[in-house]
Amino acid sequence: MIATASCLLRLTTQWYSHVMKDVLLRYKILFIFIVALLAPTVKVLSTVITTPAKILLFLSDTNTLTFAICLLSMHVFSLIWVMLHKLVIAERPWDKYLSSLHITNMETMLVDCSMLLLFDVMIWVPIVYVCILYLFQTANFIILCQTIVLMESMILIQIAFLKQKYHMILILFLLDMILISLHDTQLWYGIFIILLMPLIYFLLKKCYQQDFFKSILSKSEPKKRNKLTIFYSSWPLFYLLIKRLMENKSQLWLVIFPCIVVLFIPFVMLIYANETSNFARITTASMIVNSLLISNLYKCTQINWKEYASYTLSLPVSFYTFFCTSLSIGVIFLAIINVIFLFLASFFVNKNLLLQLLMGLFLSQFSLITMYFPQVKCERYGLFLSFLLMCLFIFASCF
Repeated sequence: MIATASCLLRLTTQWYSHVMKDVLLRYKILFIFIVALLAPTVKVLSTVITTPAKILLFLSDTNTLTFAICLLSMHVFSLIWVMLHKLVIAERPWDKYLSSLHITNMETMLVDCSMLLLFDVMIWVPIVYVCILYLFQTANFIILCQTIVLMESMILIQIAFLKQKYHMILILFLLDMILISLHDTQLWYGIFIILLMPLIYFLLKKCYQQDFFKSILSKSEPKKRNKLTIFYSSWPLFYLLIKRLMENKSQLWLVIFPCIVVLFIPFVMLIYANETSNFARITTASMIVNSLLISNLYKCTQINWKEYASYTLSLPVSFYTFFCTSLSIGVIFLAIINVIFLFLASFFVNKNLLLQLLMGLFLSQFSLITMYFPQVKCERYGLFLSFLLMCLFIFASCF
């Protein structure tokens, strides 16, 4: 079993290095810049990394709300993170061949869990580091149990998504609610943590009860025609690009979720800090930041267009038509997110401030249009050039 699992793990690792190097490279520059802003020194970086782990392991004085936010954020982030790596685990080119071999579910689970631990190194390493650091000081057995449960829950939610066992995700969030409700009672919390270790392992094995390759083989079956096919065929190019974006949910959620988080920052400052003097500027800057995030869809549409080159070259589609269609996709996504924000902001601000926010919406749309050619034509450095344009528009909006 170990030999088979190690062989599959080696193949999957090589496939990961081949597929993900271009995808992850586009976010390295922006990630390094954000880390440099949040943690300019090594001491601050260590504090930023270890603080959530201390909260989850009860090593710092926190209330129930802070613990709930950290726990749910870790699970949501791990879910979004595995969406980006779905191609590596769930859509490998040799899976159909492996379906003809005698590979047990335990071997498959071992390979998947090993790969997920490799992908999630940025999540579990701070938790394990804090656990080891304080375990030698306090010799508290519950800290070790908490670390095991956190890593098991993180793997479970990712495996459940990859295996399309969405009811397991619901069960895990229900367990999170119970864990949060027992936050103030240390005795019952410790007992529940000990019970969760075998329970999560049992749920993890349940995800592999069916055939591992059943979902892969089912993809080859012809799908029934939808009644809306005739309606969508009026806009074949727009429908084709939207369909491909919806199929690749990992990158789509990696764009939409940060947009929602960014727009929540002005609300937090307005509600908790009563910051109304600079609310319009901060909100405009948030909308422009969202234009940078949405501009990544342009690169996705360009890649999808090249993948369908054998089909798209036979269509009477000019560069201008493709430019307008792909540009409209980004504009529509950004407009929907910003309009929802303006609707919520209308309950908290006056009409004059709402007009300023409306001007910020148009400025963010214009900045999104200017980011099209850097994202499409500049390949790897498109994100960095778009980031410079975003800084320029934010600077201009402050005056």
